[in-house]
Amino acid sequence: MDEEGRRPASVALGAALFGIGMVVYGYCPGTALGAIASGSVHAAVGTFGMIVGAILYALSFDWVKAHILNVWALGKVRLPDITGVSDGVWFAALAIGAGAFFVWVEASEAKARRARG
Repeated sequence: MDEEGRRPASVALGAALFGIGMVVYGYCPGTALGAIASGSVHAAVGTFGMIVGAILYALSFDWVKAHILNVWALGKVRLPDITGVSDGVWFAALAIGAGAFFVWVEASEAKARRARG
């Protein structure tokens, strides 16, 4: 397991910041490049902001590592270890859950299509 997998607080913080940025920006990074290619000034300004943010993060990494990344560092933690349920059972449950979710989405879309006529 990589180091990020052992630091759920830093992963959650990074994911929240990234998600908020995407909501405010209105583009995911890949879509933004396509928007820039089609002439969107808004996308260009946002991409510039992402680049500046990445540079600032790189410059402040030593402080971030000392004060944020080690918060809630748990070491190697896995669901099977915490719950006592085997890997195979977790895999099967997640696969069944994903399959049920996809069936539900398809059924919901079919119902919406029938309602539209």
